[in-house]
Amino acid sequence: STFKLSQPLQTIAELETLQAPLGFKWSQAGFLNNGKKLFLKCDLGEFDVNGDGSDVIKKHLICLDGFDGGTARQILLGFVRMACSNGQLMYDVDSYVFKVKHTKNAQSRVDAALSEATGIKQRFQFLEDDLALLSTTDFSEKQVEVVARHVFPQDTKQAENNRERILEQFSNSRLGTNGASAWDCFNAFSAWNNHERTLR
Repeated sequence: STFKLSQPLQTIAELETLQAPLGFKWSQAGFLNNGKKLFLKCDLGEFDVNGDGSDVIKKHLICLDGFDGGTARQILLGFVRMACSNGQLMYDVDSYVFKVKHTKNAQSRVDAALSEATGIKQRFQFLEDDLALLSTTDFSEKQVEVVARHVFPQDTKQAENNRERILEQFSNSRLGTNGASAWDCFNAFSAWNNHERTLR
């Protein structure tokens, strides 16, 4: 083998180097796939989108590592909006602190990413700023229809159903959407992705 697989204690120690600069609290840990994959979750507090306690987002880091070479070492920034008992995950797809495959030079790439902890705080701030902007941007049902048509442009029954479900979620008190802002539109898509989407 041209590379050395990381071990659970090493993964924990690497994440621990971010604890002081980020101020997170350890939350959950465990093994998946019969011990082949480790996950760690760290809580980073909450973000109040509207400033009135009506829509609170939980912030966290998720760390994943594999011990058979099949899973890349990765740390992701995450938001969870507790709109229902299961919550709604809202990861920004590019918000990796790092994602490094188990290769010969993996450790140097991980070390470089971990040395930039202040950048992680800044990225969370950018995401919070985006959410605050969405919550203060007026949005109408017509605009949601236009966005849904862009996302699902096909003239199929399935695409039509998807567009209808998203429009229904735009104003849904159970999910905390009021049918008034771009944030409500965003959450309508999150609700569809978390609860309606069919995965094959």
